[in-house]
This record gives sequence, structure tokens and C-alpha cells, in this order.
Amino acid sequence: MANSRDFTGKNRKFTGTKGIVTPKGTTGQRVGEEPGELRFNTTTELMEYYDGTSWKPIDSNPTVSVVSPLEVDSSAGGNITFTITGTNFKSGAVTKFVGSDATEITASTTTVTNSTSISAVIARSSFDNAKEPYDVKIINVSGLSGILDNQINVDTAPTWTTAAGNIANIDEESSGTHATVSATDAEGDTISYSETGGTVLTDASLTLNSSTGAISGNPVNVGSTTTYSFTLRATANAKTADRNFNIVVAPAPTGGTIATYSYGGISYRTHKFTSNGDFVLYGTKTVDYLIIGGGGGGGHHSGAGGGAGGLVWRTGQTLAAGTYAAVIGNGGSTNFNSNGNDGQNSTFNSNTALGGGGGGAGGPGIQGRSGGSGGGGGRGQNAGTSTQFSTYGYGTGNVGAANGANNTGPNHAGYAGGGAGGAANIRIGGIGNSTFVGDAASTTAFLLGTVAGTDSSNNATTGSSAGTLYIAGGGGGSDQDNVTDSDLAGGLGGGGAGSDSAGYDGTTARANTGSGAGGQGWDGGTVSNPNPGATGIVIVRYTT
Repeated sequence: MANSRDFTGKNRKFTGTKGIVTPKGTTGQRVGEEPGELRFNTTTELMEYYDGTSWKPIDSNPTVSVVSPLEVDSSAGGNITFTITGTNFKSGAVTKFVGSDATEITASTTTVTNSTSISAVIARSSFDNAKEPYDVKIINVSGLSGILDNQINVDTAPTWTTAAGNIANIDEESSGTHATVSATDAEGDTISYSETGGTVLTDASLTLNSSTGAISGNPVNVGSTTTYSFTLRATANAKTADRNFNIVVAPAPTGGTIATYSYGGISYRTHKFTSNGDFVLYGTKTVDYLIIGGGGGGGHHSGAGGGAGGLVWRTGQTLAAGTYAAVIGNGGSTNFNSNGNDGQNSTFNSNTALGGGGGGAGGPGIQGRSGGSGGGGGRGQNAGTSTQFSTYGYGTGNVGAANGANNTGPNHAGYAGGGAGGAANIRIGGIGNSTFVGDAASTTAFLLGTVAGTDSSNNATTGSSAGTLYIAGGGGGSDQDNVTDSDLAGGLGGGGAGSDSAGYDGTTARANTGSGAGGQGWDGGTVSNPNPGATGIVIVRYTT
């Protein structure tokens, strides 16, 4: 009997319009004997043929035409679902995403909705920005695949670098830039800033720079400390990140005589204390301040001039909200037939400006007293020295005079007191300080703006004063003989001129300059000009 499978030399011809029936069965029922055998696989629902080694499915490749979405925020966490549209999708298909370096990541689930639609789920963190753009690849169970190139980009939301919460403590007088917020973007996209969910900054008269994140402006006046809370949004290539911030606006500081002035393009507000008072802050502020101790009193009987109070200038001092006492030192008294008393200390924010040293008496031959600046020595005695810096490590003062010309003998003259800007010279008081802010121009602007100190003629500063201004001059010395008044001059900055014994009674130290009193000559035993050294002063300034 002939082999029923022996078709040698035969070509079978199928005719008609109906299909032919081939063998069929599951994958597990395959039996491959000869290359070219055909069967229908009921497991894969595909025709397959045997190549002599294994069974090969007969199928067409799937195609991928549309993918959505096209962007992944890899830092957002969780999963992302992609909808993939195409053709010839088969049950059991797998979705892969192929990076620019050819590495593949596989969707955790691929659901074939129908032959033209797939839903694929994968963790956002699986995508790497360095490997964008990603291709989308669908692999059917047949092993045939379709791919759509360069579809998915990785774009993370910007990340805030400015911590949430309070970013500035200002007062209602503040202007300029108060704070700058910032965020970064992993892709280097340009970031813009905006307020979202309200108009708090606008309502507070503050402006947010959308490009730089700077918050500036002069805030609205408040009756009490007010917290403005707002939400800012950082946007980069349509990706956003929100963060909550607040700014505290306090009432303007109070205390003393308040004034404003400008120098070098900077506006300042000042508080001048000529008597004891409180500087009250409602919010943190960086300030500069001047403290000058009371001037020393003059000596009697060919007495010496008193020294100026020590001068303290502190800059960039950060003060928290609170009350800060300004204590103003009185000038030292001028006494009969004795040395002058020391001036009293002035204090502010735990800093002390020493009172000036009293001038020595001439009759008993008393040396000058030490202090903020030293008093002059009486009748050739030693002068007092400045102990301001050696005591506290800050501030300035100078020595009084202990020598110089006399008219007819060493018992006829008392010497001058030191100033805050220079040492005394014979009977002329030491010059006051004209450069403590930085140089003569900036110091003059400060003294003119606060109406403090004197001009170069030792006249008290007014709003129309011209030229270089000074403060804290030493008192002039005395002489028992009739001398030229200018020989007994007080130091520029307010120092009192000394007296002689022939009718010249000298001048009074300028109030609130911390200047020393002039020395007193012998005029029948009376003190011709018993006025004390000048009271001290405290001035606080800050930018607006």
C-alpha cells in the first residue's frame, strides 16, 4: 500500500472559493516532522509552519501611530498610563520604551483593548532624562513588533531651593528688594515665578519679579505687625511647583527725633536721641549707630580743658524686634579751684561710649583725667589719655595736651582737652571727628541729615550748613594772662573755648556733641564760665 503522505512529484491544486482546513491544535500539541508543515495554533490564534527546527508563526507586524501623553515627570512618583493607538495589536502583546541609548524599559502591564488600542502602565521613575526621547515599541506574541520613534520626553517639574515659610521681616518704611525666591529645573528650562491662588503680594504693595524671583517694593502701612502669607508658583516648560511663603511687615521703628537723608544713591532714616529714650523695633532690622559720651568738665585756676566723650560708630548691627534704651551721658561739671569732673557714659545696645576726662586744675597742679578722650593737664601736669578702645575694644578718643607755650611761666596756663578726632595742641582743644562714617563727605552727609555737630567755624550745624562738619571736640585750655581768644579755642565739633583772667570768659560747649568744656583762668577766685561739658548723643540709622 502506498504511503498516504507521499506526494513526490505531485502539485496539489485547491480550487473554489472556500478555504482549506489545515491541522490545528494548541501549542502543546505541536508535532513537527518535516520542514514546511502547516498548522493553525489555537493558543496563539495564528497559522504557523515548521522550519525543521521550530514552529514559526505567520503574522504581520503591529504598527504604532499615536501615543499619549508625550511627556513624563520622572520625579512626580507613582505610575503613568499611556494610550497607544495603531493596528494589529494581539492579546498578550508587550509594550517597551526604548531610550536614545537603545536601552529598553518594559511596561508593568499592557492591556490590549482591541486590535487598534493598547493601555500601558509603567512607573514614572523608570524614565531617565538623559535618555530622552524614548521610542514606543509593541511586541506581539508572535515576536513581530512595531515601533514609533522619538515620542516621549522626560520633563520634571522645577524644584524649589528656597525653604517654605518666612522669607523676610521688614517694616513699613522698607523699600528695595526684601527677599529673592528661587527654584531649579533638571532640564535647564527657564523658570518663571508667579503668585497663585490670590493677590496677597499686590495687596501688600509688593512686587514679584517673574524672571528673578525678587520681591520688592514699599509695603503698605500697618497698625501692628502683620503677616502676609501667599503661594508662589515656579513654572518651567508648563511644569509647575507651588510653595507657601510669608513676609512679616511691622510698623516703622519709633523713638528720638526722626529724619531722612540720602547719600550715594542710598536713602536713610535716622533716629536722634539727645536725652534718654527708647528705640522701638517691631521687626528685625540692620542698623548703624553713633554713640558719644558726655564731655569732660574744665579745670579751674589756669585749668585745663575737658576731653570729648568717646565716639563709637558701629555698622551692620542686626537688631531683633524689641525696645533698645538710648542713655545719654551728661557733661562733667566745672568746679571752683579744682579739676573738672568726667563726663558721663552714653550707652546703646550694650555698647558704651565713655565720658570725656575732666581737665586738670592749674593752681594745685592736677593732671588731666582719662576718659573717652583725655582732659588736658593743669599747670604743666600730665594730660589724661583716651581709654575708650582699651576698655571696650571699640570707639575712638584722643589724649589731652600736657605741654605747650606759656606767657611768662609754667603756672599761667592750663592745657586743652583731647577731641574725638585728634589730640589737643597747647591750649587749643583737640579736633572733633569728621570721618567716622567713612570719609569727610559721608560723615558730613550724616551730620547734616541729622542736624548734629558743628561746621568748621564751630557753629552748631543747621539744615543749611556748608563744608565739612565735625562732632565731639575737646575743650580749650585757660590762661591767667590776657591772650588772644583764638589761642584758647575749643576743638571743632563743639568744644568750649577756655578763659583768661582779663575778661575773656570763653564759650560754652555745643550741646549734644559730647564736647569738652573750656578751662577756667583765675579771676579773683570765681569760675568765670562754670558751664559743664556737652551732653552726649545717640543716633541710629538704617536704609529705607
